[in-house]
Amino acid sequence: MASVFILPDTDIDYSLSDGRVRSLHLRGVHLFDESTGFAVDGWREALAAFVVEQGLNIDPGEGRYNGRHAFVNKLIEDGLAEAG
Repeated sequence: MASVFILPDTDIDYSLSDGRVRSLHLRGVHLFDESTGFAVDGWREALAAFVVEQGLNIDPGEGRYNGRHAFVNKLIEDGLAEAG
């Protein structure tokens, strides 16, 4: 389990082992919560756009999983974001 806090109003909670996002608050808007079954249509696409906008898809070349967060690698594998 891991969480990333980006900006004062964005929180991404995800699984380190498989990159599965468990909850997402993006720019103060609650878009997804696996535990309750809540999901706004297009939440993964919104997350992918945010990842690219913030440069989270760029490989810093350090650590495990190419240095990117596991959820970013999952978005790349699923074709929703391009590796940078």
